[in-house]
Amino acid sequence: MDDQGDKFNDVYWIKFKDIAAARYAKTKLNKSSFFSNELKVKYAPEFETVEDTREKIEERRSTILYKLQSNFGILICFQFKLMSIIQMRTSFILQRQRKR
Repeated sequence: MDDQGDKFNDVYWIKFKDIAAARYAKTKLNKSSFFSNELKVKYAPEFETVEDTREKIEERRSTILYKLQSNFGILICFQFKLMSIIQMRTSFILQRQRKR
């Protein structure tokens, strides 16, 4: 069976507005039952234009930057807490050494 379908299968091409919606639909619909038939959801890069690819890359870049910035803030907070613990532990050790 080719991707264009045959006399027993219908093939539909759907273009989603953003990558997240396409991924969600593929995850939820692939291999699900539809009128006693199994749906097969596939990615079709041959139907993408250069502009579609450019938009997809830009969307992915902005998502990665957002995640990095979010994680960087968490990392700074963790480092600050860790440094505070180290400073408290160091001061405790120094106080014990002075008492000896």
